[in-house]
Amino acid sequence: MKDTPETTETKAEKPQVVQKVIELPKRPASTKAKPRYWLRASFFLVVLLPIVLSAFYFAFVASDRYAVEIKFAVRSPSGDPSGTDLSGLMGGMSSGGITTVDSYMVTDFLASRDLIDKLEQRIDLRQMFDREGIDFFSRFSRDRPKEEFLKYLEWRINPYFDNSSQIITVEVQAFSPEDAKLLASQVLALSGELINEVSERARLDTVRSAEEEVRRNEMLLRDHRAKMAQFREDGQDVDPTRSVEAQQQLLGRLEGELSEKQTQLATLLEFLNTEAPRVKFLDSEIAALEEQVARQRARLGAGGAPGPGDDGGETLSQRVSNYEGLAVDLEFLQRAYVSSMTSLEAARLEADRQQRYLAAFVLPSLPEKAIYPYRFLNVVLIGVVAFMAWSITVLFGAIIREHLP
Repeated sequence: MKDTPETTETKAEKPQVVQKVIELPKRPASTKAKPRYWLRASFFLVVLLPIVLSAFYFAFVASDRYAVEIKFAVRSPSGDPSGTDLSGLMGGMSSGGITTVDSYMVTDFLASRDLIDKLEQRIDLRQMFDREGIDFFSRFSRDRPKEEFLKYLEWRINPYFDNSSQIITVEVQAFSPEDAKLLASQVLALSGELINEVSERARLDTVRSAEEEVRRNEMLLRDHRAKMAQFREDGQDVDPTRSVEAQQQLLGRLEGELSEKQTQLATLLEFLNTEAPRVKFLDSEIAALEEQVARQRARLGAGGAPGPGDDGGETLSQRVSNYEGLAVDLEFLQRAYVSSMTSLEAARLEADRQQRYLAAFVLPSLPEKAIYPYRFLNVVLIGVVAFMAWSITVLFGAIIREHLP
């Protein structure tokens, strides 16, 4: 069958679809290799280079440090008697309240500027850490301020207090065995002096008030005794009480003799008249005795005879009353003085009971081998830290690149 003209014309007019493929530009090879290049470079800079440098430093540059360890404890005589030996020290102390505070005080002192000042008065401390042969990173220039030196020594003097055993451990580091032993010996000596000073100050504070009370009572007692001596001197009488007793005995004898004479007179008057010589003689004796009795009674009770130094206005009874008042005050002051002396002795015993001292059982010795630095361990730690830092950085970088358009 042949095509009609219409069919041929229709085929000629039908449009043809043209397909065109657009190709995206390819990344150059250098762009793909760039992340791997920076990965290797960063690993070298962040991980390998620090390991190599630290290994070189610790192997050939870092100075040896010698360590000396000392151990001691703050003791008190009031503690457990079993604590006088080494087992007692390791087992703790019963007087933990006071000694624990003092132990913490010692550890704080070993990290204070006062320690530096006292050490520099005894040894050339800065020269120990600024001598030739010490590497640059370990040495400390003697021209730097004391505040920086204190921070530096925190790495060279390491105190530690174990509260359970009540033992203080101090590790001292230096760059020679002799310096390490010398520094440890001075640290131990200064710690002992600190405890002795604090203990003596506490002891003085404990007994000071008791001593002041004794001095005050002693002064009052001396003044009162001087007052009594002046009283005796003014009255020309050592003991007015005994003088009164003697005067009373004399008055009794006079009154007895007067009574006897009066009885004799009454008997004579039964046989003789009043004009008899014997009666007159007895009358005169009785009159004399009555006068003596009256005078003696006046001396004892009202207006006694004045003596040298008296103004004549004080009776013997008043004088005795004043003397007895002074005697009572004297007895009171004597008892107060004895009581204060007893209190002072008790205060001294208490102060001695609370006395503290330093008991050292690990003394400084000359080290034979340098312990620090830990060369291999330090290199390993630096490598681990560097690798972790590099890994975290790379991980974060990859996460950021994933989220970039």
